[in-house]
Amino acid sequence: MGASFSRPPDSYQTYISENIEYGERPRTCYNIEGFLKCAFYRASVDASKDLLTYTDNINKAVEKEYYKKIESLQNQIKELNTKKVGKKKLSPEEIEKKKTDLQLELDQVKSKGIVTEAKNNIQLRISTVSEEDWDARVKQLQKLVPDAKELHTNSPFIYTGCTRDEYKFIGGFRDFMDHLRKNYWAETDYESHISSGRFSDNSI
Repeated sequence: MGASFSRPPDSYQTYISENIEYGERPRTCYNIEGFLKCAFYRASVDASKDLLTYTDNINKAVEKEYYKKIESLQNQIKELNTKKVGKKKLSPEEIEKKKTDLQLELDQVKSKGIVTEAKNNIQLRISTVSEEDWDARVKQLQKLVPDAKELHTNSPFIYTGCTRDEYKFIGGFRDFMDHLRKNYWAETDYESHISSGRFSDNSI
């Protein structure tokens, strides 16, 4: 069944991730559209959900490193209070200067706090249509997303933007994985996702 530009097909359904606090606005929105029978669409959805978990895990690592840095600086100051650093003895002036420098660095670390990528900065908007309605939906998307490639008619159709004036085309599954690698995942993390089975060519 066809659809007008202003109204998606009747089979259109959207899931929005619930990680955003009430009243908060996400900084980045990922819009993933496709039909359920499409393995590339399902793999893209899996990758996007992993992104939320991955961001949360990164925050845990940042928090751990923060407290580790504080402990290290505090231990160095304590060591200076014994008037020696390792086997090398320092003059009182050298000790005071080093203690002052370390205390300044410690104060700066504490004042800066734990700098993390807030998980609720990213929102997922995952939409499905029936396979029969996909062609009609793609035609809508090509008009809706300004830089969408006319030749991209396959599922999934992925783009960023929380509002219509922010929409920016990403592409399909592989384009999305490249985008995640560039913006979020280290090379080893990316390879781990690809080789996990869900995102490999063999699984699709």
